[in-house]
Amino acid sequence: AGYAAGKSFKGRDLIPLSTARPQMPEWACKQKIKGWVEVVFTVMPNGRVRDVKIVDADPRGVYEAAAVESVSNWIYASYAKAREVKQRVQMDPEDCAYNYPQ
Repeated sequence: AGYAAGKSFKGRDLIPLSTARPQMPEWACKQKIKGWVEVVFTVMPNGRVRDVKIVDADPRGVYEAAAVESVSNWIYASYAKAREVKQRVQMDPEDCAYNYPQ
């Protein structure tokens, strides 16, 4: 899955120190559905993520819950104040092997 740097709304890249791999739905893995979910969230001064909201997704209704759960557990470097971040999380069936060993 894609873990590229997110753009804060001030245009500065924020790179997560730790990312949680999305737990993609088994049925979507079996059907080899690729997709992405775009989310916005707040990185708190302690580096924890809060208030994850879905902006868009393709396909819709497949990976939103997995993306929100995953991003909610990401950790960023500490900053002086909270920052809003927009991030696209890529979902690739190739990563399903990590969720559901064959």
